[in-house]
Amino acid sequence: MIVFAVIIAVLILIMNLSVHVETKIQNKKFSIVIRLGKVRILKAPILKKTKKENKSTAKEKNKNDTVKPDKKLTVNDITFYFSSFRDILKDLQKLMRYSRKKIICNKLLLELTFGKEDAAQVGMMYGFIWAGIGNMLPLLQSMMIIKEHSITVVPLYNQECFSIVYEGNFRMKIHHIVVIGLKAFSYFIKHLKRFSKYNKKQKSNQNNKK
Repeated sequence: MIVFAVIIAVLILIMNLSVHVETKIQNKKFSIVIRLGKVRILKAPILKKTKKENKSTAKEKNKNDTVKPDKKLTVNDITFYFSSFRDILKDLQKLMRYSRKKIICNKLLLELTFGKEDAAQVGMMYGFIWAGIGNMLPLLQSMMIIKEHSITVVPLYNQECFSIVYEGNFRMKIHHIVVIGLKAFSYFIKHLKRFSKYNKKQKSNQNNKK
């Protein structure tokens, strides 16, 4: 009985901990640090250079690949995909409604520097960038609590350049993450079953026609 009580107490303590995610982009490198409470459990760069394939191996792969005939979409296919897409959007909206204001952003930093030879293009891009930021920031604030944010856009004239510096510090309670994960998994299984059932039905119809 005492052991069971200790296990429950430990689980409650763990579930009340927050997961901190620190992300950073600088000099074309993206790194991430994940902490459980104050304990760091992951620190790694994300973007790595991929090895280029040799032209000879690429040609061999293209030769070995068999050309599959294109499948023509029917009216039933279009109707099914449209309804499935609509249902997926509804499930995503449910997840967003549940996770709203449960993510806390302690710090959001964005520094964007760009330049063009043409001053007119720089002015247009500067306006477009701030218009995009003006639309995205309220959306983010409606989805999470942003305690501190700093956004800077620096236009440079008579030179071609582009650099971005980004820092974000996010945290979320573990029990919220567990609930969101379970909901997302259940939605994924539901749609996977629906697609597999539809594909089996289509194959059986094709076999019957033959």
